[in-house]
Amino acid sequence: MAVSAAIIALYARFDLVTHTIVEGALYGFAFALYILCARLLYLQLSDKSQDDQQQRKQSLFTLVYMSLVMVMALLGLIVDGRNAQTSYVDHADYPGGGFFYGLNVYARLPICVMGYATSILFEFLIFSVQIWRLWVIWRTSRYSFLIVIVPILSLLAEVGSNVTVSVVTLVREDSDELQRLGYALIFVMQSLMLAIDIIVSLGIIVRIILVRRQHIKVMGQTDVADQYTSIISLLVESFALTSVWMIMTTIFSSLGSVYPVLSAIGSFFLATQPFIQLIAYLLVVYRVSMGRGWKKDTERKLTTLQWNRDEPQTTEFSTRASLPVTQEEA
Repeated sequence: MAVSAAIIALYARFDLVTHTIVEGALYGFAFALYILCARLLYLQLSDKSQDDQQQRKQSLFTLVYMSLVMVMALLGLIVDGRNAQTSYVDHADYPGGGFFYGLNVYARLPICVMGYATSILFEFLIFSVQIWRLWVIWRTSRYSFLIVIVPILSLLAEVGSNVTVSVVTLVREDSDELQRLGYALIFVMQSLMLAIDIIVSLGIIVRIILVRRQHIKVMGQTDVADQYTSIISLLVESFALTSVWMIMTTIFSSLGSVYPVLSAIGSFFLATQPFIQLIAYLLVVYRVSMGRGWKKDTERKLTTLQWNRDEPQTTEFSTRASLPVTQEEA
Protein backbone atom coordinates (compact mmCIF):
# COMPACT_ATOMS: atom_id res chain seq x y z
CA MET A 1 0.00 0.00 0.00
CA ALA A 2 1.58 3.24 -1.17
CA VAL A 3 1.77 6.02 1.39
CA SER A 4 2.33 9.65 0.46
CA ALA A 5 5.26 11.68 1.72
CA ALA A 6 2.88 13.88 3.72
CA ILE A 7 1.49 10.85 5.58
CA ILE A 8 5.00 9.60 6.29
CA ALA A 9 5.95 13.01 7.68
CA LEU A 10 2.86 12.92 9.89
CA TYR A 11 3.83 9.45 11.11
CA ALA A 12 7.31 10.70 11.96
CA ARG A 13 6.01 13.69 13.93
CA PHE A 14 3.58 11.57 15.94
CA ASP A 15 6.26 8.94 16.51
CA LEU A 16 8.93 11.35 17.73
CA VAL A 17 6.69 13.41 20.02
CA THR A 18 4.95 10.34 21.45
CA HIS A 19 8.12 8.41 22.29
CA THR A 20 9.77 11.39 23.97
CA ILE A 21 7.56 14.12 25.42
CA VAL A 22 4.23 12.34 25.89
CA GLU A 23 5.52 9.05 27.26
CA GLY A 24 7.99 10.85 29.51
CA ALA A 25 5.28 13.08 30.96
CA LEU A 26 2.92 10.16 31.58
CA TYR A 27 5.62 8.10 33.27
CA GLY A 28 6.57 11.09 35.39
CA PHE A 29 3.00 11.37 36.65
CA ALA A 30 2.91 7.63 37.28
CA PHE A 31 6.19 7.84 39.19
CA ALA A 32 4.73 10.50 41.48
CA LEU A 33 1.82 8.16 42.24
CA TYR A 34 4.28 5.34 42.82
CA ILE A 35 6.15 7.38 45.43
CA LEU A 36 2.90 8.10 47.28
CA CYS A 37 1.92 4.43 47.23
CA ALA A 38 5.38 3.26 48.24
CA ARG A 39 5.41 5.67 51.20
CA LEU A 40 2.02 4.41 52.35
CA LEU A 41 3.13 0.79 52.16
CA TYR A 42 6.53 1.45 53.74
CA LEU A 43 5.01 3.23 56.73
CA GLN A 44 2.59 0.36 57.17
CA LEU A 45 5.51 -2.07 57.18
CA SER A 46 7.46 0.03 59.69
CA ASP A 47 4.47 0.53 61.98
CA LYS A 48 5.51 -1.19 65.22
CA SER A 49 1.92 -1.23 66.47
CA GLN A 50 0.88 -3.44 63.56
CA ASP A 51 0.76 -7.03 64.87
CA ASP A 52 -0.83 -8.66 61.83
CA GLN A 53 2.06 -10.50 60.18
CA GLN A 54 -0.12 -11.60 57.28
CA GLN A 55 -0.97 -7.97 56.68
CA ARG A 56 2.71 -7.07 56.64
CA LYS A 57 3.46 -9.80 54.11
CA GLN A 58 0.65 -8.60 51.89
CA SER A 59 1.85 -5.01 52.05
CA LEU A 60 5.39 -6.10 51.22
CA PHE A 61 4.19 -8.19 48.30
CA THR A 62 2.16 -5.24 47.02
CA LEU A 63 5.23 -3.02 47.15
CA VAL A 64 7.37 -5.55 45.28
CA TYR A 65 4.67 -6.24 42.69
CA MET A 66 4.06 -2.53 42.12
CA SER A 67 7.79 -1.94 41.75
CA LEU A 68 8.04 -4.73 39.18
CA VAL A 69 5.26 -3.14 37.14
CA MET A 70 7.06 0.21 37.30
CA VAL A 71 10.32 -1.39 36.14
CA MET A 72 8.59 -2.98 33.14
CA ALA A 73 7.09 0.38 32.18
CA LEU A 74 10.47 2.09 32.63
CA LEU A 75 12.17 -0.42 30.35
CA GLY A 76 9.53 0.26 27.72
CA LEU A 77 10.15 3.98 28.06
CA ILE A 78 13.90 3.46 27.68
CA VAL A 79 13.44 1.38 24.53
CA ASP A 80 11.17 4.01 22.98
CA GLY A 81 13.51 6.83 23.96
CA ARG A 82 16.47 4.99 22.47
CA ASN A 83 14.40 4.47 19.32
CA ALA A 84 13.83 8.22 19.01
CA GLN A 85 17.52 8.99 19.49
CA THR A 86 18.81 6.28 17.15
CA SER A 87 16.26 6.85 14.41
CA TYR A 88 15.84 10.62 14.32
CA VAL A 89 19.31 11.75 15.44
CA ASP A 90 21.91 9.09 14.69
CA HIS A 91 20.33 7.88 11.44
CA ALA A 92 18.36 10.87 10.25
CA ASP A 93 19.97 10.40 6.81
CA TYR A 94 18.52 6.91 6.39
CA PRO A 95 16.61 6.55 3.08
CA GLY A 96 13.09 7.76 3.79
CA GLY A 97 14.09 9.37 7.09
CA GLY A 98 14.38 8.31 10.70
CA PHE A 99 10.87 6.88 10.77
CA PHE A 100 11.80 4.19 8.23
CA TYR A 101 15.01 3.42 10.11
CA GLY A 102 12.99 2.74 13.24
CA LEU A 103 10.51 0.65 11.27
CA ASN A 104 12.95 -1.39 9.21
CA VAL A 105 16.11 -1.57 11.35
CA TYR A 106 15.59 -0.60 14.99
CA ALA A 107 12.45 -2.74 15.33
CA ARG A 108 14.63 -5.83 14.80
CA LEU A 109 17.52 -4.95 17.10
CA PRO A 110 18.06 -6.90 20.37
CA ILE A 111 17.07 -3.89 22.49
CA CYS A 112 13.73 -3.78 20.71
CA VAL A 113 13.24 -7.52 21.25
CA MET A 114 13.70 -6.82 24.96
CA GLY A 115 11.06 -4.11 24.59
CA TYR A 116 8.60 -6.61 23.13
CA ALA A 117 9.25 -9.01 26.01
CA THR A 118 8.79 -6.36 28.70
CA SER A 119 5.61 -5.16 27.00
CA ILE A 120 4.13 -8.65 27.07
CA LEU A 121 5.09 -9.11 30.73
CA PHE A 122 3.71 -5.67 31.61
CA GLU A 123 0.31 -6.43 30.06
CA PHE A 124 0.23 -9.81 31.80
CA LEU A 125 0.93 -8.25 35.20
CA ILE A 126 -1.68 -5.51 34.77
CA PHE A 127 -4.48 -7.79 33.61
CA SER A 128 -3.62 -10.54 36.11
CA VAL A 129 -4.21 -7.98 38.86
CA GLN A 130 -7.61 -7.10 37.43
CA ILE A 131 -8.68 -10.74 37.16
CA TRP A 132 -7.48 -11.43 40.70
CA ARG A 133 -9.50 -8.46 41.88
CA LEU A 134 -12.59 -9.91 40.22
CA TRP A 135 -12.04 -13.30 41.85
CA VAL A 136 -11.58 -11.75 45.30
CA ILE A 137 -15.00 -10.10 45.09
CA TRP A 138 -16.76 -13.21 43.73
CA ARG A 139 -14.86 -15.79 45.82
CA THR A 140 -17.78 -16.31 48.23
CA SER A 141 -20.15 -17.05 45.35
CA ARG A 142 -20.74 -20.45 43.81
CA TYR A 143 -20.26 -18.84 40.40
CA SER A 144 -16.77 -17.52 41.08
CA PHE A 145 -15.06 -19.94 38.68
CA LEU A 146 -17.51 -19.23 35.87
CA ILE A 147 -17.07 -15.50 36.37
CA VAL A 148 -13.28 -15.51 36.04
CA ILE A 149 -12.86 -18.17 33.35
CA VAL A 150 -13.71 -15.84 30.46
CA PRO A 151 -11.21 -13.12 31.50
CA ILE A 152 -8.53 -15.77 32.06
CA LEU A 153 -9.02 -17.25 28.58
CA SER A 154 -9.09 -13.74 27.11
CA LEU A 155 -5.81 -12.94 28.85
CA LEU A 156 -4.15 -16.07 27.45
CA ALA A 157 -5.42 -15.20 23.98
CA GLU A 158 -4.18 -11.62 24.38
CA VAL A 159 -0.71 -12.83 25.36
CA GLY A 160 -0.66 -15.11 22.33
CA SER A 161 -1.73 -12.26 20.06
CA ASN A 162 0.90 -9.99 21.57
CA VAL A 163 3.62 -12.57 20.96
CA THR A 164 2.43 -13.02 17.37
CA VAL A 165 2.46 -9.27 16.76
CA SER A 166 6.04 -9.13 18.04
CA VAL A 167 7.10 -12.00 15.76
CA VAL A 168 5.42 -10.41 12.74
CA THR A 169 7.21 -7.15 13.52
CA LEU A 170 10.57 -8.92 13.67
CA VAL A 171 10.10 -10.71 10.32
CA ARG A 172 8.23 -7.84 8.73
CA GLU A 173 8.70 -7.35 5.02
CA ASP A 174 7.38 -4.67 2.70
CA SER A 175 4.22 -6.50 1.65
CA ASP A 176 0.55 -5.65 1.83
CA GLU A 177 -0.26 -9.09 3.26
CA LEU A 178 1.95 -8.66 6.31
CA GLN A 179 0.73 -5.12 6.83
CA ARG A 180 -2.88 -6.27 6.81
CA LEU A 181 -1.98 -9.14 9.14
CA GLY A 182 -0.32 -6.69 11.50
CA TYR A 183 -3.40 -4.46 11.58
CA ALA A 184 -5.65 -7.48 12.13
CA LEU A 185 -3.52 -8.78 15.00
CA ILE A 186 -3.43 -5.39 16.68
CA PHE A 187 -7.21 -5.18 16.37
CA VAL A 188 -7.60 -8.64 17.94
CA MET A 189 -5.16 -7.81 20.74
CA GLN A 190 -6.83 -4.51 21.54
CA SER A 191 -10.29 -6.09 21.44
CA LEU A 192 -9.20 -8.77 23.90
CA MET A 193 -7.69 -6.20 26.27
CA LEU A 194 -10.84 -4.11 26.08
CA ALA A 195 -12.96 -7.21 26.72
CA ILE A 196 -10.95 -8.06 29.84
CA ASP A 197 -11.21 -4.52 31.14
CA ILE A 198 -14.96 -4.30 30.57
CA ILE A 199 -15.78 -7.81 31.84
CA VAL A 200 -13.76 -7.33 35.02
CA SER A 201 -15.18 -3.88 35.72
CA LEU A 202 -18.79 -4.91 35.08
CA GLY A 203 -18.32 -8.13 37.04
CA ILE A 204 -17.08 -6.25 40.08
CA ILE A 205 -19.79 -3.60 39.85
CA VAL A 206 -22.57 -6.18 39.47
CA ARG A 207 -21.30 -8.14 42.47
CA ILE A 208 -21.15 -5.04 44.66
CA ILE A 209 -24.65 -4.01 43.59
CA LEU A 210 -26.01 -7.47 44.44
CA VAL A 211 -24.38 -7.42 47.87
CA ARG A 212 -25.66 -3.90 48.46
CA ARG A 213 -29.22 -4.96 47.62
CA GLN A 214 -28.94 -7.87 50.01
CA HIS A 215 -27.69 -5.55 52.71
CA ILE A 216 -30.58 -3.12 52.20
CA LYS A 217 -33.08 -5.98 52.11
CA VAL A 218 -31.88 -7.33 55.46
CA MET A 219 -31.11 -4.10 57.32
CA GLY A 220 -32.75 -1.37 55.32
CA GLN A 221 -31.11 1.77 54.00
CA THR A 222 -28.16 2.67 56.24
CA ASP A 223 -25.03 4.75 56.02
CA VAL A 224 -23.06 1.53 55.71
CA ALA A 225 -24.59 0.94 52.28
CA ASP A 226 -22.77 4.02 51.04
CA GLN A 227 -19.52 2.07 51.30
CA TYR A 228 -20.63 0.03 48.29
CA THR A 229 -21.22 3.14 46.20
CA SER A 230 -17.80 4.45 47.20
CA ILE A 231 -16.08 1.29 45.99
CA ILE A 232 -17.99 1.39 42.69
CA SER A 233 -16.98 5.01 42.18
CA LEU A 234 -13.35 4.08 42.81
CA LEU A 235 -13.43 1.44 40.08
CA VAL A 236 -15.28 3.59 37.55
CA GLU A 237 -12.96 6.56 38.05
CA SER A 238 -9.81 4.45 37.82
CA PHE A 239 -10.65 2.37 34.76
CA ALA A 240 -12.96 4.59 32.69
CA LEU A 241 -9.97 6.35 31.13
CA THR A 242 -8.28 3.01 30.38
CA SER A 243 -11.38 1.70 28.61
CA VAL A 244 -11.76 4.90 26.59
CA TRP A 245 -8.09 4.75 25.60
CA MET A 246 -8.42 1.14 24.48
CA ILE A 247 -11.53 1.95 22.45
CA MET A 248 -9.75 4.81 20.69
CA THR A 249 -6.74 2.59 20.00
CA THR A 250 -8.94 -0.16 18.58
CA ILE A 251 -10.91 2.20 16.35
CA PHE A 252 -7.97 4.09 14.88
CA SER A 253 -5.80 0.98 14.49
CA SER A 254 -8.56 -0.95 12.70
CA LEU A 255 -9.18 1.96 10.32
CA GLY A 256 -5.49 2.49 9.70
CA SER A 257 -5.36 -0.04 6.86
CA VAL A 258 -7.98 1.99 4.99
CA TYR A 259 -7.08 5.54 6.05
CA PRO A 260 -3.32 5.82 6.71
CA VAL A 261 -3.70 9.18 8.45
CA LEU A 262 -5.81 7.50 11.14
CA SER A 263 -3.12 4.89 11.61
CA ALA A 264 -0.76 7.63 12.77
CA ILE A 265 -3.28 8.68 15.41
CA GLY A 266 -3.78 5.03 16.35
CA SER A 267 -0.04 4.62 16.86
CA PHE A 268 -0.16 7.49 19.35
CA PHE A 269 -2.89 5.81 21.43
CA LEU A 270 -1.18 2.43 21.13
CA ALA A 271 2.19 3.74 22.32
CA THR A 272 0.76 5.67 25.28
CA GLN A 273 -1.78 3.04 26.34
CA PRO A 274 0.58 1.15 28.71
CA PHE A 275 1.24 4.35 30.66
CA ILE A 276 -2.50 5.03 30.98
CA GLN A 277 -2.93 1.49 32.30
CA LEU A 278 -0.06 2.09 34.72
CA ILE A 279 -1.66 5.27 36.07
CA ALA A 280 -5.03 3.54 36.52
CA TYR A 281 -3.35 0.67 38.36
CA LEU A 282 -1.47 2.99 40.71
CA LEU A 283 -4.63 4.97 41.46
CA VAL A 284 -6.26 1.78 42.72
CA VAL A 285 -3.16 0.87 44.74
CA TYR A 286 -3.13 4.30 46.34
CA ARG A 287 -6.81 4.38 47.26
CA VAL A 288 -6.94 0.83 48.53
CA SER A 289 -3.74 1.33 50.53
CA MET A 290 -5.65 4.02 52.38
CA GLY A 291 -8.29 1.46 53.37
CA ARG A 292 -10.89 2.14 50.68
CA GLY A 293 -10.83 -1.22 48.94
CA TRP A 294 -12.78 -4.46 49.05
CA LYS A 295 -11.17 -7.14 51.18
CA LYS A 296 -12.04 -10.81 51.40
CA ASP A 297 -14.12 -10.11 54.54
CA THR A 298 -15.63 -6.80 53.43
CA GLU A 299 -18.99 -8.34 52.57
CA ARG A 300 -19.23 -9.98 55.98
CA LYS A 301 -18.26 -6.79 57.78
CA LEU A 302 -20.76 -4.68 55.92
CA THR A 303 -23.64 -7.07 56.35
CA THR A 304 -22.96 -7.46 60.07
CA LEU A 305 -22.42 -3.74 60.67
CA GLN A 306 -18.79 -4.37 61.69
CA TRP A 307 -17.47 -1.82 59.24
CA ASN A 308 -15.81 0.99 61.14
CA ARG A 309 -17.72 3.90 59.64
CA ASP A 310 -16.15 6.49 61.91
CA GLU A 311 -12.55 5.71 61.06
CA PRO A 312 -11.17 8.78 59.32
CA GLN A 313 -9.62 8.32 55.89
CA THR A 314 -6.62 10.62 56.17
CA THR A 315 -3.15 10.68 54.79
CA GLU A 316 -1.52 9.98 58.15
CA PHE A 317 -0.52 6.57 56.81
CA SER A 318 -1.85 4.78 59.88
CA THR A 319 -4.73 3.10 58.03
CA ARG A 320 -4.62 -0.67 58.02
CA ALA A 321 -4.30 -1.69 54.40
CA SER A 322 -4.08 -5.16 52.98
CA LEU A 323 -2.69 -6.17 49.64
CA PRO A 324 -4.77 -4.01 47.34
CA VAL A 325 -4.36 -5.42 43.95
CA THR A 326 -2.60 -8.71 44.08
CA GLN A 327 -3.75 -10.58 47.13
CA GLU A 328 -6.97 -10.18 49.05
CA GLU A 329 -8.55 -6.93 47.95
CA ALA A 330 -10.06 -5.20 44.98
